[in-house]
Amino acid sequence: MLSIKKVTMLLGCLVLTCSIAFQASAAEKFKVITTFTIIADMAKNVAGDAAEVSSITKPGAEIHEYQPTPGD
Repeated sequence: MLSIKKVTMLLGCLVLTCSIAFQASAAEKFKVITTFTIIADMAKNVAGDAAEVSSITKPGAEIHEYQPTPGD
């Protein structure tokens, strides 16, 4: 049977491993691409510094007449 010391050491290693993996993934920003600038602004407010937010339309562009291009 496992002793208390072995169980404690195993749990400590597990916690340390999980915290290192979480810190590495938290350092990377994920990308959010929105269709309209208003939605991009809302996404920036919600995500803060955790995400890189961009919009396929430019500020002031007519949304209803927008035609997507391959570069979008």
